Amino acid sequence: TPASTGAAAAAQAGTQTTETGTVARPPPVRQELRLVVKADVSGSVDAVRVLVGELQSDHVDVKVLLAGVGPLTLNDVNLAAAAGGHLVAFNLGAQGLGASVGGAQRAEIDKAIANAKSQGVQLLTHNIIYHLMDQIRGLVEGAAPYVEVEEVVGRATVAATFPLS
Repeated sequence: TPASTGAAAAAQAGTQTTETGTVARPPPVRQELRLVVKADVSGSVDAVRVLVGELQSDHVDVKVLLAGVGPLTLNDVNLAAAAGGHLVAFNLGAQGLGASVGGAQRAEIDKAIANAKSQGVQLLTHNIIYHLMDQIRGLVEGAAPYVEVEEVVGRATVAATFPLS
């Protein structure tokens, strides 16, 4: 029957037909943006966490998986990769990203950055907190679902039709 065909199509599309025949859609699934935050000092970590908490949106939850002080490590990268998250490095400067340190620490930082690239983990780094927040805000906006909004810009009534000759 046409009614059962419509119900089957609605079920396949993720909607439900109610007893009155109207189609009810399930609530939209919220996206989650997962971050691993590293900074130069604990005060910076706290500031980033507070500002990240303010970036919540109607469709995207921002979750800090780990926040710590010090340079990026392989464990940070592995956590972000396993969770499908992003690395956020605030005010680490050259030392935290391996440019001005030497020896084993430099090798570990270089390995962590290379591992992040190979695993497709995005690294957001900045020394100005508001620029870093702009980068994270861009991720939040990018994770939000596309919503098409129809805007009525005018109305018209056809008074008469004329044949073309």
